[in-house]
Amino acid sequence: MAFYNRQHELEDIAHVLGSSRAELAIVYGRRGVGKSALLVEALAGRPHLYYQATTRALPQQLEDLTAAFRAFAPEAVLPGVFPSFETALNALGQLARSHPGTPIVLVIDELPYLAQADPAVATIFQRWWDGMRRERPSNLKVFLLGSLVSWMEEQTLSGRGPLHNRRTGQIKLEPLPYAEAALFYPRYTSQERIAAYAIWGGMPSYAEEVDPERGLWDNVRDAVLRPGARLADEPQWLRFADLRNDALYSSILRAIALGNCRPSTIAEAVGRQRGDEVAFYLERLCDLRLVQRVVPVHQARQLRSHQSLYLLADHYVAFWYRFVDRLRHLLAMRRFDEALERIQDDFDQYVSQYALEDVCRQFLWRACALDRLSPALSLDALGSWWVARKGEQDQIDVVAMRDGHAVLVGECKWSRQPMDRRDLAELDAALRKAAPDLDPIDRPWRALFSRSGFTDDLRALAGNQEERLWLFTADDLYW
Repeated sequence: MAFYNRQHELEDIAHVLGSSRAELAIVYGRRGVGKSALLVEALAGRPHLYYQATTRALPQQLEDLTAAFRAFAPEAVLPGVFPSFETALNALGQLARSHPGTPIVLVIDELPYLAQADPAVATIFQRWWDGMRRERPSNLKVFLLGSLVSWMEEQTLSGRGPLHNRRTGQIKLEPLPYAEAALFYPRYTSQERIAAYAIWGGMPSYAEEVDPERGLWDNVRDAVLRPGARLADEPQWLRFADLRNDALYSSILRAIALGNCRPSTIAEAVGRQRGDEVAFYLERLCDLRLVQRVVPVHQARQLRSHQSLYLLADHYVAFWYRFVDRLRHLLAMRRFDEALERIQDDFDQYVSQYALEDVCRQFLWRACALDRLSPALSLDALGSWWVARKGEQDQIDVVAMRDGHAVLVGECKWSRQPMDRRDLAELDAALRKAAPDLDPIDRPWRALFSRSGFTDDLRALAGNQEERLWLFTADDLYW
């Protein structure tokens, strides 16, 4: 399978491998984000000891670790199966000291699984690392990988964790941005790439299920709707792997996917009376990076906000709960064409709600970083603005801030009709309402993002530099 992007992360790992000191690096991120593939790519051609932890009992894991050690260092004399994890680490340290000119690389994949078998594993690492303080071999390079993000942050990064002051570096692997995710389907048009990102997001393990030689909806049929496909029940497996078997979690995910984004409306959708009755579940889903709490951009530094919304952080989870979960009866009867028609009827609205704004905000960060827009435009925060007033919600899809001032506002539309001056007038009206919150500069830039282009009179208006107006189509978002 092809490996795309991750150039910065590969450079960071190369730096660790080439350093003149012992290294203990933490690599963490959601399951399927590509941690294992990243290490495999970075270590290609380099001897290394790779151990994939499992959910098996500790004696079985020690057997597997011993076998991996022997395969890595067949000349090492071992009395038998390692009696403990600490014994294995001591043997690795001794191996590094006896081969000072050879890099000794250890990769422990899914450290939290090992901790399930031996809860003291992080403390054992701490004790082992500290015990070598005076004679720590500079050729020793250790990578600890984990998908349970909250556990990795607590045990290896936070001040309360045993490895807080022992790690020498960390890489948090995020899903691929929209532009890099499109490398998985290079023949798609720009609109198809955005649609594909709305379905599979930036998770490499999802995107690699896409056959780039086939059309978007053929891939949906075969990679998502077909009951035997790997992705057919992937969100369910995520829940079973990381959460106790509680149906309320799935109910909350589905409620959010269907547009219930406030604690009160989420609670109502799942049969609870008050928002605080789902607060614990929302917090747990946020820990797992399946849900994200978002606030208006001007409140980003506030600990609490009455305008908080809860959104699904994974596009595929959103797609699955919005469509696939509700069409199980059709899929069980293998009525795939009917299921596809049902999805396509609501798909444009879904793209607009869950993906387009995300893509446009990513585009602005990327364009500013590469100086593809005005040199005068710089930003230090990017998000959206909204406020609910008497049952109605005013919103600006894209807001770029600098030093507490709005320097750009934007509107995104995934419509089959071109945008016109009315869309610009609506954006200007929303900006006037948001002015007390956003404190815009005298003439902030305005940006319109359209699936279907723009009317001639709107293009003519954008040609006047004094209007400070940018128009972007789907093709403009890729280069």
